[in-house]
Amino acid sequence: MAGDWQWQATGAGVPLAAEGGWSEVSWHHEKSCDFLEIEQPLSHGFKLERQVFLARTELFMFVADCLMGPANSVASEIRYTQTLPLAAKAAFATGTETREGWLSADGRRRASVVPVAQTEW
Repeated sequence: MAGDWQWQATGAGVPLAAEGGWSEVSWHHEKSCDFLEIEQPLSHGFKLERQVFLARTELFMFVADCLMGPANSVASEIRYTQTLPLAAKAAFATGTETREGWLSADGRRRASVVPVAQTEW
């Protein structure tokens, strides 16, 4: 990956915008792993929480975003997208029968990409 980790969101059809910088919520470091959680305040009382977990021994990385509305808000539709740009020599290929994919570089598969909510079959 290379570049900015971008996001776009709407709450009840209204675009949400950052209203401040990222702040650290939690940081945990061990020899086998690192965990980072940060949050950013957004317009209309929303906030975006971002988590990154890197497991060195098991060789995987988990990334997640959580968009949270104000505590006193009425239920409404929330739309959210994020973009993780690939490095110049990397490519992403999708599965033909599943939602999984693979990251490749130099003609070799380097990593599997699987949505967290994906069932096995």
